[in-house]
Amino acid sequence: MWGIVPGKTYPYLLSFSAPTEAANAITGVVHVGLTGGVLAGVEVVAVLNGTTVLGLAVTNASGFYSIAVPAGTLTAGSTVVTYLPGPPSRPTRWPIISSAAIP
Repeated sequence: MWGIVPGKTYPYLLSFSAPTEAANAITGVVHVGLTGGVLAGVEVVAVLNGTTVLGLAVTNASGFYSIAVPAGTLTAGSTVVTYLPGPPSRPTRWPIISSAAIP
């Protein structure tokens, strides 16, 4: 079974049985600096509260990414950070691209 959040996510696999709740999505666009273009084909990682990797995605030609997470994962007071991981030899090469507290 597939799900989608219209205008916000790509289709994602819900489960092999009917879900009771829809998934949440972490979405964004990766830009080169403040006035640059977009980065296509780069990996984006989302981390919850600094310890739990929620998932990863690869940006499309427009720099857009979407990471589906199970409903209930993003609770009030949680913090989500997304970043571009560098190569293994330089894992902190890329900066954090966004950070948000869940209200």
